[in-house]
Amino acid sequence: MKFYQILIVFTFCLQINIYSQEKNNINNNIEYFTFLFQLKDSVSTLPYQLKLPGVFKNFSSSFETGLFSFEKTFYLTNNTFDYTLVIEGGFHDQGMILLNDQFLNNTIHRSKNRIEVKLPAEFLIKGINKISFLIVSHSEYGTFENDIYLVNDHDKVFLNGIWDVISFQKNKNNFVRKPTQGFDLLQFVDLKTEKYSSISYNDENWPKTNFPVSIEKLFDDMELDGVFCFRKKIVLDQIPKENYTLTIPKGIDDFDQFYVNGKLVATTDCFYCERKYVIPKEYLSIENNFTFFLIDKHGPGGVADKVSLYNTLDSVDISGEWSYKKLMEMQMLVTVKNVDNSKSFFKKSNFSFLNLDGDELIFENLLIEDVDGSNYLIFIISLFLLLLVLLYLFLRNRTTKKPIQKEELKDEIKHLFIRSDRADHKVLFSEILLIEGKKDYVKVSLLNKSYLVRKNLKTFLSELPESKFVRISKSVALNTEQIEKIDKNMLFVKSGNYYIIGKKYNQAIKELLK
Repeated sequence: MKFYQILIVFTFCLQINIYSQEKNNINNNIEYFTFLFQLKDSVSTLPYQLKLPGVFKNFSSSFETGLFSFEKTFYLTNNTFDYTLVIEGGFHDQGMILLNDQFLNNTIHRSKNRIEVKLPAEFLIKGINKISFLIVSHSEYGTFENDIYLVNDHDKVFLNGIWDVISFQKNKNNFVRKPTQGFDLLQFVDLKTEKYSSISYNDENWPKTNFPVSIEKLFDDMELDGVFCFRKKIVLDQIPKENYTLTIPKGIDDFDQFYVNGKLVATTDCFYCERKYVIPKEYLSIENNFTFFLIDKHGPGGVADKVSLYNTLDSVDISGEWSYKKLMEMQMLVTVKNVDNSKSFFKKSNFSFLNLDGDELIFENLLIEDVDGSNYLIFIISLFLLLLVLLYLFLRNRTTKKPIQKEELKDEIKHLFIRSDRADHKVLFSEILLIEGKKDYVKVSLLNKSYLVRKNLKTFLSELPESKFVRISKSVALNTEQIEKIDKNMLFVKSGNYYIIGKKYNQAIKELLK
């Protein structure tokens, strides 16, 4: 369900150290996907069949990552010409493509729009061919929405119909995405991962630290957000005969990519979720380089626990003496929200400066002297575009009159009496944080106590002012004053908790927040 469309116009990342990138021809993505999907090993889940286009992952409030392989055979009478594979509606969320069990390229496709990929004639067979999609899906649902086909000037072969599907679970902890921020830095900047994760890179001049560590304390800057690299040399007693597992029980805040000897092993976008990464024995030798790229998007950041490395034969604490470097400092994010749609949550102006937590920033406070002359022209153009947008909003607001709001009598009442434990308790509306329906009872949660009331949720809510409380699911209602922000179908409250908005209650929430 789409509530609004967010168009990210441009991202300002100031105080960036520019480094030359070493050219490297390694097929890191191919190795990573081969490992995630264990293509050479048997899988416990047998293939099942699914009709595509269609839904392959139903709605899930957990945002649990799924690894899926889709396979289909097709017949060609002629393999003389190249074809183009077309996936009209793309897929959720990213994936790679194989033809006759060979990766077509090292590209990970990230698109919910039309995807086109060349199929060279030398990859094709006269007769039966097999196409495979390896999909990593971390959205609440997954679909192929439109036609899938091969086409060239001479032929068009539709691939719609029945596909074999395999669900891979073995290594899915090495790819976890449960983002609390919609901003994905990797779509905008090159982290120079090949350079900094290389075994040959010299980090002798970098300072060192031990884990756990706070980014803010490490750099003595409580407002610091950015990209940081941590490297450590790991020496093993012998060449491993089995895989190792790296664990950080209390996780990392917010995002990390983990490399071993220049090979991508794991990616997680989830603050303080446990990291439990399997490292293939093939990636390891006697002397190894472990590299973490850590992105702190907003608020406290860092590695929250000790780091352990183990298998059935060995166990070692590797928390000490990590070399570190700040690669990039993020200053601000500029966004434009399209509110032409009457269903949008946003009732303010279209244009604003936001930090990565969604809080509006004052433009004058964000002006920082640009020490890199190459950025000066970009800054002038951006400022000019900003002035145009602000002028448009000023002229539009002059002709827009705000409707007069009429308060209902119920809204003027500040409290109610709750009958619980054979007594009537006076409770201020402002004290109520959460109301949960439990069959014939409701649980009313305050800051330091809760009451169990013998009423159903619908009846209890009818006694409360509609402007102050909103129902977000079949069994949960919230005090609107506790709402911190809404991101798609996720609602965040001031306590730090978040809730999934039920499909039936989207419209009521949108009406309330207009």
